[in-house]
Amino acid sequence: MRRVDRFLTAKIAAGRSERTIGFYQRELAAAAQWMKDNGHDLDSAPAWAIEDYLAAERARGQSPASVSARYRALSAYYRWIHARERRTGEPEIAQVEKPDAGHREPRRTTPDQVEQLLKSIESDTWTGCRDRSLIRILFWSGLRVGEAVGLRVTDVDHRARRLHIKKGKGDKSRSVPYHSKVTPDLLAYLFSRPAPRAEELWIGNDGAGGATPIGLTDNGIRQMLRRRCMAAGMKVINPHALRHGFAMTMLNEGGATMDAVAVFLGHSSPEITRQFYAEYVDEELTAIYASAVNRSEQRRQPGND
Repeated sequence: MRRVDRFLTAKIAAGRSERTIGFYQRELAAAAQWMKDNGHDLDSAPAWAIEDYLAAERARGQSPASVSARYRALSAYYRWIHARERRTGEPEIAQVEKPDAGHREPRRTTPDQVEQLLKSIESDTWTGCRDRSLIRILFWSGLRVGEAVGLRVTDVDHRARRLHIKKGKGDKSRSVPYHSKVTPDLLAYLFSRPAPRAEELWIGNDGAGGATPIGLTDNGIRQMLRRRCMAAGMKVINPHALRHGFAMTMLNEGGATMDAVAVFLGHSSPEITRQFYAEYVDEELTAIYASAVNRSEQRRQPGND
């Protein structure tokens, strides 16, 4: 088995998500092709060849975040080979300076956008009820898409309106509330879905009204959102934008503390949440300040006494 295949198998065995495996697979395939086209072998490429590859990606217009992602994939791969084969010293990529990922405001979705999308989804079919409850849970509970996929029917506490996340990042479990508006759609879905005894909370549609052999996947959720957004005439929303929208709504409109939002999001420390969201909270405070100043000044205009 090639080293890349063995690396991917090791990550699957370690329980990495479908999205993560796909990321490694795509990035390593692209890097291997570039190395081959330029007279190198991916597994033995020197540091300067890795730098040439990253520079070429930047030159063809790839964003700083994309170049950084390519570096991360290669770094994980080369360090895995180094450890697995018990090589001495450091892998070649240790000599390559980590690219700056740049600064990009996280994509976010607002509660109004969520409601606009939900209004376009039917509530008289099991798939419609599934999608409505799933979208609300992704937004109002701040779940990662992998956490939503991992939910089982028994993870839902209907009485307390809580979800028990057993497969969070870092294998950490947590319990999070879900919105009261989820209940009608979720119950209607559970009572009408074609596989009532399935352990997975979210089942897939086989295209003929029945259930697929496996539950809804990460990609299945993304495809559902894409299809629903296009039908609603909206810009496509992805699961991460729903998660970020939840955090921003809690912090800027709900008045939740960083500590509370960190727990909701499943961050290992409130400091992680603070590093990621603090400046966007500051932006909102700046906007509130400017609006308040403008209203104050308008009241002081002649004729407004």
